[in-house]
Amino acid sequence: MTPKLYLLACSVAVLTAVPAHGQSGNVGGFGWTKCTEFDAFVGVPQGRTAILGWAMGFMSGVNVVTTARDRSFRDLSGLNADLVIGSIRAFCDAHPDASVVSAVEALQITRPVRPFIQ
Repeated sequence: MTPKLYLLACSVAVLTAVPAHGQSGNVGGFGWTKCTEFDAFVGVPQGRTAILGWAMGFMSGVNVVTTARDRSFRDLSGLNADLVIGSIRAFCDAHPDASVVSAVEALQITRPVRPFIQ
């Protein structure tokens, strides 16, 4: 499979798999959860699992794009649930008007860049 075809297939898979955030009528995915709603949302186990899964999937999806485009990726090894949730919480505390997607982007850019070796 060519890199462009692989990227297209992954993009379609990610876009069709994004669940809706039913409480606020948001159908754009958990990343659009407002920072002001974050603590209440992750206060229940299902919310914590949903945000964590969305965040890891989002960062992995970004890595697919950068691997195909730049032949490099952000190393996500060493991330665990507490680190991801804690990083989002810290970002949201500092930026209450932001969305979770901004917090996850801020976390991802702290990860080291590695070359993609095929």
